[in-house]
Amino acid sequence: MYTPPGYLTALSALTKIKRNINFVLYTEFHPSRRKISSNDIMPLLNVLNGWLSNLPPHLTNFSHVAISHKRAVAALHLRYWYAVILVTRPFLFYTALRRETLTNPDKLKLFEDLSAMNLSAVQKCLQILQQMSADRLLSNFISFDATCLLELIQLCAVRVIENGDKACLDSIKQCHDILRSMEDWGWTKMVIIETTAQLIEQGVLKDESENELLEPSLDAIFETPGSISGL
Repeated sequence: MYTPPGYLTALSALTKIKRNINFVLYTEFHPSRRKISSNDIMPLLNVLNGWLSNLPPHLTNFSHVAISHKRAVAALHLRYWYAVILVTRPFLFYTALRRETLTNPDKLKLFEDLSAMNLSAVQKCLQILQQMSADRLLSNFISFDATCLLELIQLCAVRVIENGDKACLDSIKQCHDILRSMEDWGWTKMVIIETTAQLIEQGVLKDESENELLEPSLDAIFETPGSISGL
């Protein structure tokens, strides 16, 4: 009733792709663990693009599906863009934190292109989450929605560390607004409290009541690169 035809097949295929992404890029003992290269990345991106292009028409746009199917199709696309983030995330981190080591112009361009792809995927996820929030489709019963918002906050903060990107500061605020719009119980309640406190402490938010952005201390957004302390 709550999933359209072909949904489980598409989700199963995407789950297998994501499992392979984790194995190739994030498993400690994978043979390619010595160094991540374009030879690792491009096949993964090609498989993801193939998955998206092969979706049946009724799964391509969650805005045009039955109300009972909106959550399932929206989450499917959110998982797709989250997989793109997983593939390109190492390049965003490296470009932001170790740009000075990218002395080869071709390598620098590759890293910048993949970083830009990562930020584009972040914006796609944010757009989906904003629509899900407007349609009251976000769920507290599973951790994925809140966890995805935390990931977007982290990635936007990395960009702020790199160059003070104003658009990414706005995106952090938008992610926080979505978190606060969710019901504050269980895992989500803990996330809202800790994320709000962290962002206020680091100067990203002015205070809880006004919820305004300030110029943050760029070297204090994270205590360690790629993670929010306490989350």
